[in-house]
Amino acid sequence: MSGLIGIGILLFPKPAMVAVCAFGLVFAGAVDVIRLRWGFRGPMKRISSWFKEKERATISGSTALLASYLFLVAIFPAPVAAFAILFFSVGDPLASFFGKYFPLWRFREKSVGGAMAFILVGAILSLSLPGLTPCIKICASLFGALAEFFAGDMDDNLTVPVAVGVALVALGKLLAW
Repeated sequence: MSGLIGIGILLFPKPAMVAVCAFGLVFAGAVDVIRLRWGFRGPMKRISSWFKEKERATISGSTALLASYLFLVAIFPAPVAAFAILFFSVGDPLASFFGKYFPLWRFREKSVGGAMAFILVGAILSLSLPGLTPCIKICASLFGALAEFFAGDMDDNLTVPVAVGVALVALGKLLAW
């Protein structure tokens, strides 16, 4: 579902997509404030199953994700934001799947199989999205996989999309010389 923001940034004006991300962030943030302040009582009890156990005492992954998407959409050119958002929205679930069923080797809670799935998604997307060269996009995908692999206590919903966006811009500038 979050991939729609990545597609939307290519189709709609930037201010409209900034507004969509900002609205989503405010809504998710408000749910987090209510949930963290008063817990899952009353109507909030119905949504308790939406949250992971590790999110019980902190902001949700949705809030972190929308914060990273808002940052990407507001700061970076549309092709960079679109690639970083689509890379994460497609790559994260596939990395989780491959990490669970084809882990190859585990490090902390991450796996080489998941990292390889992330890089494969980046390679496929690099051929289908406009913007920088496929080589730059694949290298940025590697940075995203490394950010996922070494995120530690940081929420990967925040770190990976931003790492990919920053890598795309940095590599684009570096290789343009």
